[in-house]
Amino acid sequence: MNNTSGFTVSSFVIMKTFLFFLFFTLFLITGHVGDAVDTMTGITGGSIIINCVYRDETRESAKSFCKVSGRECTTMTEVKKDLWIPEERFSMIEDESRILISVFIRNLTVTDSGTYRCQAGSQTVQTMDLNVKQESCCGRSEDQTAYLGETAVIQCKYPDTYKDHGKLLFKVQNGLLESIIHTFGHSATNERFSPSENEQEHVFSVTIADVERSDAGVYFCGIENNKIIYTPLPMEIQLHVSGHVGDAVDTMTGITGGSIIINCVYRDETRESAKSFCKVSGRECTTMTEVKKDLWIPEERFSMIEGESRILISVFIRNLTVTDSGTYRCRAGSQTIQTVDFNVKQESCCGRSEDQTAYLGGTAVIQCKYPDTYKDRGKQLFKVQNGSLEPIIHTFGHSATNERFSLKENEQEHVFSVTIADVERSDAGVYFCGIENNNIIYTPLPMEIQLHVSENQEQTDVSGQSDLYIISAVCSCVILLLAVGLSLMLFKCRWKKTEDSVSSDQRNARDGDEEVNCPHYEAIQDSAQESIGLNTVYATTQLPTSPSGSDFYALAEKSHDIEH
Repeated sequence: MNNTSGFTVSSFVIMKTFLFFLFFTLFLITGHVGDAVDTMTGITGGSIIINCVYRDETRESAKSFCKVSGRECTTMTEVKKDLWIPEERFSMIEDESRILISVFIRNLTVTDSGTYRCQAGSQTVQTMDLNVKQESCCGRSEDQTAYLGETAVIQCKYPDTYKDHGKLLFKVQNGLLESIIHTFGHSATNERFSPSENEQEHVFSVTIADVERSDAGVYFCGIENNKIIYTPLPMEIQLHVSGHVGDAVDTMTGITGGSIIINCVYRDETRESAKSFCKVSGRECTTMTEVKKDLWIPEERFSMIEGESRILISVFIRNLTVTDSGTYRCRAGSQTIQTVDFNVKQESCCGRSEDQTAYLGGTAVIQCKYPDTYKDRGKQLFKVQNGSLEPIIHTFGHSATNERFSLKENEQEHVFSVTIADVERSDAGVYFCGIENNNIIYTPLPMEIQLHVSENQEQTDVSGQSDLYIISAVCSCVILLLAVGLSLMLFKCRWKKTEDSVSSDQRNARDGDEEVNCPHYEAIQDSAQESIGLNTVYATTQLPTSPSGSDFYALAEKSHDIEH
């Protein structure tokens, strides 16, 4: 036993010495560190480890990591005790030799791109360019649940550019990122951890057998790089370990009007079984949903999907009501895999759907209210994408940033807000406010937001003003037409009245003419009658009204005098 132990120690010393000389040789071949700029690539939402090697004469100097901006270099971090500091994105540690420095950057964004320097005092030891780009495959954090004594599978996606690189899995332990397992080929084995890779799907998986409570923690998927100067970490996984599957009933809480995601983990031997989610009623269990293609089905309240491994099942329930309270089961065939008690209660703060409008290029703020019971828990924002609920941003503290999305929380008001900068059309859609839960078996979603994206607000205002002008012009035309029509009606009425008056006067005049002229008719000669007739017509045409009876009488007397 002693000989074996001695051999193990000796082997370890020889291996360590060999690696030291190998690294030192590579160091000499590549020339002085800092003579050239190293180029690094990161993925938005992912992380990266950057290694800086200092010269022996800088061992005692204060070391820092800074970002170049013009002639200045802004310090991003200095040497700390731990590499893993959850509330900080930049951290930096040095090894025992005080020569090797490791810098860790989490939740990368495009704005992190630029030139960086490792410095010893005011002296630049190493310069590097970091290029952060977007990859749809990865660059995000995920939560996963494993059960004691069962098998857990951690799946790591990576972009096509890394398909020929070796893969690693790191775990956060004692403030550091410790390498758990790695492979330069297609498989490797390390105790209970074993990796496998599907190059066509660009996924490598790590299987953990006989899960233990100590397996819980934060893991990072890593890529072996030809340049040892940096290691890309495209994905982060938070692994939670619960009791034995089916041993006890899990209790969940939901809010009326809200939604919930329920996760069920099936045993490996039930992989091929038909899976369902049912509600217990006496001795019966009524099926509420079975496995479907999409988790988001607008016309259905219950939906259920299974992961690629066919072991993890997610159930989604929308628009919760008090009657949804009860006991549910995840089943494989006729076998019960997991039992959960669900309690739905009313909360005045939330549990509703809202519509909101944002404008292209502007800033949108999604406000998520939550009850007091969730004030100490992390917050999340999900978006419906390709039939699934994808986490957009989350935080276990007070703030977090993810590209154009940033999250802040007001604990006093029980509100967390997600700000979207430079709104794009693709930002339109359905969002769910989520609560990080200590029991990963479920995720409450107290609010649902339908975000609409419209044209620029100024253009909308101009369009609105234009519409107002058109409406005003139309109204003016209608009023003018009404006024003209009314005027014509009044004019017609007045004209008719005048015509009737003239006709009446003319009739009166004729009547008067007969009464006046009758006594003198025989005394008036033909010539005088013609003269009188012409004078009468002329007078009638010139005057606004018919001549009165007295006028005709005077004219007749005059004619009578002329005759004599």
